[in-house]
Amino acid sequence: MIDRNTIVNRSPGLQAARVSDNEMVILGHDSEHYLGIDESGMAIWDQLDEAKSIGEIIDSMGALYDADNKVIEKDVLVFVERLLNEGVLQTRD
Repeated sequence: MIDRNTIVNRSPGLQAARVSDNEMVILGHDSEHYLGIDESGMAIWDQLDEAKSIGEIIDSMGALYDADNKVIEKDVLVFVERLLNEGVLQTRD
């Protein structure tokens, strides 16, 4: 289970491309699987050039978006969990 202290970063070997101002496509390792992400997902993706804690991501998203912190935390956790399950992100110890 992930929480604010979990450190995550991009998995190596992925290709990502912006297809518009508010959409990005990430191509998986096998080049047959891709994942589309929206504007808020891109804001998270852009932060993961290097490993960061989920708490750091939540805090930075809170500075970007005018929303309840609990909503931001829930949304970030769901998004990061999805990317972990897809193999796009990995955790670090």
